[in-house]
Amino acid sequence: MIRMNQLEDITKQESAFITDLKQIVHTARRVAYAAINFAQVEENWLIGQRIVIQEQNGKQRAEYGKHIIELASKELTVEFGKGFSERNLWKFKQFYLLFRDFQILPTLSAELSTPKVLTQNSKENMPTLSAESSQQIWRTRFAKLLHSLPKLTWSHYERLMRVADTKARNWYMQEAETEMWAYRTLDRNINTQYFERKRLFKKTFETASCLC
Repeated sequence: MIRMNQLEDITKQESAFITDLKQIVHTARRVAYAAINFAQVEENWLIGQRIVIQEQNGKQRAEYGKHIIELASKELTVEFGKGFSERNLWKFKQFYLLFRDFQILPTLSAELSTPKVLTQNSKENMPTLSAESSQQIWRTRFAKLLHSLPKLTWSHYERLMRVADTKARNWYMQEAETEMWAYRTLDRNINTQYFERKRLFKKTFETASCLC
């Protein structure tokens, strides 16, 4: 018969096992969500870039920019459905023009792809992993992915594009990335002129220090 303390150990092990599985699912979904967000931002930036390049190629023609956006909107909508209205394409163009230095990261396929098929030889030579070492591997992998993915979504960038002042816009973008602001936080801070108030406070403090 299995002793009581053995049953307790099994229960603890199985509880830890289930906890690990849940953490894997939660973390993997966070990675997938972040990757989807990045893919949308990257797609919009690249579309904007391509529109600008096409405009430059046909700049000798009056109203050419308007024409290619109308054409692109029509063809993309037929092929892919909603999301490619003329209004959105103008936004994508503006996005590229305002964020030309946006970092398009190397493809994430190497990190997100299906693991390589193991040959019989590789299976035989593969070391046996303990629960602890296996857990550490996936945690490290997911942490690396989450760290590499941009923190801002398309909604963030849409809001940033409505900030006219370049310094303010760049500051809000950097703060949103560093502090991982949700869209609502970014929107609230812009609406309450957080950057402007902070800059004014700094100037007031510096002036007061000079008078002392």
